[in-house]
Amino acid sequence: EKRGDDVTRAVQAYYLLTAHKPKEARALVQAGADGRVYPSLLIAAVTDLILGERKRAADEIAALAEIRPGAAEALMLQSFVSREPLDIRAQIVGAMAAAPAAPEVYVRKAYDLLTSNRPKRMEEADVMLELARKADADNVDALIVTAALFMAQNRAEEAQPLLSRVLQLDPDAPDALVCMALNCSMLDKTREITDLLNRAMKISDELWNDVFVPKPLDYLTRVLKYRVPVMMSPDVLYPADSR
Repeated sequence: EKRGDDVTRAVQAYYLLTAHKPKEARALVQAGADGRVYPSLLIAAVTDLILGERKRAADEIAALAEIRPGAAEALMLQSFVSREPLDIRAQIVGAMAAAPAAPEVYVRKAYDLLTSNRPKRMEEADVMLELARKADADNVDALIVTAALFMAQNRAEEAQPLLSRVLQLDPDAPDALVCMALNCSMLDKTREITDLLNRAMKISDELWNDVFVPKPLDYLTRVLKYRVPVMMSPDVLYPADSR
């Protein structure tokens, strides 16, 4: 019965996370994470990565990998805390093999490319993000990272419809509001910038408290840290060994 309560709280925490309340989500799964309840550990790890608690996230991710070795969501999260590039690539490839239809794995591969030194990393990341959008046209992570990538390539006009779609799907996304402010700045539509930044700050006054519009590459770096892909499924909520 207690495990069922922890799973319920993990689902509630997932929705808090999608509402851009990572601290509240993290607090809600503390007991479940302490008890090694798989979905609680998953939400705890994701929120800790977003909040910059990498050491704690690494411990939680290690527990996830122990409970479900080879699971796509565990491999993907391992790739965020592994130190060796070869390990990171192997974990991402493993996640893609385990869940080839999941847009999250292609978004994660795009992150890896964007943070690499590959000469055509932006073009290669664009291909991965396109695959993610083909898997799910309304995947918010894929849409906003694509928009950020376009602006880093000085393609602000192409980014605008993607951002508009993100804000239709998630009107309170603080990173999207800051991204739209940046887009307005690049397109010389300055009237809306202050309002967009203020709205973002009201939602997330620690992570998205911009007074001025960030530079495109700085924004891209920040959004890659904020948009940690989350894979929730029946197998995550009720792993076979826990049933």
